[in-house]
Amino acid sequence: MQNKVTTLEETAQRVDLKISEGKTKLLRITAKQESQINITGIAIKDVGEFIYLGSKVIKSGGTDDDIIAGIEKTHQAFGILRPMWKASSISTNTKLILFNTNVKAVLLYGSEAWRTTLTTSAKIQTYVNRCLRQILKLKWFDKVPNADLWT
Repeated sequence: MQNKVTTLEETAQRVDLKISEGKTKLLRITAKQESQINITGIAIKDVGEFIYLGSKVIKSGGTDDDIIAGIEKTHQAFGILRPMWKASSISTNTKLILFNTNVKAVLLYGSEAWRTTLTTSAKIQTYVNRCLRQILKLKWFDKVPNADLWT
């Protein structure tokens, strides 16, 4: 691994870039070797987690905490737009456009760093369905299947 870091450092120097020792962290996932990695003779700090694009990346590869945090942030964005969802003067189509551009964007920010599993996909889908039911003013006793929300 040290050879790869050294090669990266040399390549960066050729194009007048410098790797910051203070900002560089090392997260080992299923590593066979635990030897120290250095940049310009300074040891890179081994960490168990770090933040990337606002998302928490952890050694175990789990993203559940990050998805829950994303849903909480999205819940705030959805709440701010509550007057829009309740307004009868705004068409359903416009409300759906607002939802897709303002709420789903918050929900999916940083999702490229998430580990996609059936469980995580289900959590996200459940939240989106719940939001759509509120926008469409559907109650639990209306018994509208989730598949019908998307047609």
